[in-house]
Amino acid sequence: MPGAILVDEIMSADVLTARPDVSTLEAMRMMAVRGVGSIVVTNGDDRPLGIFTDRDLFRKIVLKNLDPASLPVGEVVTRDIVSVGSGSTLDDAHEIMMSGDFRHLIVTDENGRMKGIISVKDLIRHRERALEKKVNEKTSELMETSKQLMKSLNTIEREMYHAGKFQKHLVEKKYPRIPGMRFSHVYEQSLHLGGDFFSVSRIGKGHVGIFVADVMGHGITSAMIALEVKMNLNFIAEGRLSTSEVIGKMNMELIPLMPEGFFVAGFYGIVDISTLEMNYTQFGLPRPVLLRCDKFRASPLQPGNMPIGIRVGTEYVEGKTQVRPGDKLLLFTDGCSEQKDSKKRMYGDRRFVDNFKALSARGEKDIVGTLHRNVKKFAGRQPITDDIAILLCEFSRCDYTDKKSARSSGASLKK
Repeated sequence: MPGAILVDEIMSADVLTARPDVSTLEAMRMMAVRGVGSIVVTNGDDRPLGIFTDRDLFRKIVLKNLDPASLPVGEVVTRDIVSVGSGSTLDDAHEIMMSGDFRHLIVTDENGRMKGIISVKDLIRHRERALEKKVNEKTSELMETSKQLMKSLNTIEREMYHAGKFQKHLVEKKYPRIPGMRFSHVYEQSLHLGGDFFSVSRIGKGHVGIFVADVMGHGITSAMIALEVKMNLNFIAEGRLSTSEVIGKMNMELIPLMPEGFFVAGFYGIVDISTLEMNYTQFGLPRPVLLRCDKFRASPLQPGNMPIGIRVGTEYVEGKTQVRPGDKLLLFTDGCSEQKDSKKRMYGDRRFVDNFKALSARGEKDIVGTLHRNVKKFAGRQPITDDIAILLCEFSRCDYTDKKSARSSGASLKK
């Protein structure tokens, strides 16, 4: 058999032998000195008369209470010798040993002359060495594969890092100059690439579109979906002043492309710059909050709709509200409200909105920065588990005539 190991490759060629008239005790001593479990009895040539093993010692001498010193070894040898040819394979030898319950086989040449001996221990040692060699080879292969994988992972990690920086740059572009409106934001990816993004863009000369979206999950797939949504928004929103129409068309565009289990939640609002009237469609995000400057009261915008990318033909409801100078519009993704602390408690929408109300008298950059820090402080050493996007739009301020009321509205922040 090609590649098979032959018995003469691992047999012991230096066979321990004794003449038949040697005492069994002397034969036992010779075996002990050599550290072997058998001795072949011959007349001084290469033709064995029999074999004496440690098993024969127990069966033929110890159990019969015979004196090994006075008993010639030739009288207790096993004479029905089973041998194996030197050209046989180890599998052949193993099969003979197992079928006859032998622990030693004499190896003979083509003329029947003794060439060596092979034992069960020899087979076991060979198997152990072969197994060790194979393990070492496989270990080396695995180490090399691991090295290549680590190299590939480092390359992917580096590319993901740069892709994340590029994505963040795309998200955090400078806002267009819009009279009577100021924007500030915080954007943090939980991984290098995120599924959250926002956009502020002019629609014609008299309107501005405000868009915030959260693609389910995070990573490469979510980032690619977010990019597709952004591209669709730029194309679909052009010239359209109905938010429900834009979101409905975007839903139809995304469904054929959306991987199973993914969807997009978000908010799209269009503000008439001259009248500050805003129509909007909210689809699955935590509801945007409008803080009225005259009443210092934060109210979630109604109504809500199903996220996009789930069902064909979904009709999206459009809401309207009149924004006043001094009002603040807060948009945020669920990475803010669903962040957990070490006790698995969620930060929650209410805590987030209450903090917003308490910060209402501050500037827009201070507000979003503090909101973000409070979420991180709540998480403690827990990792940020989802992307975080916070966008605040502050309309032209009105005069805070009741400064005391403004200060009281900023009651203690919830930690």
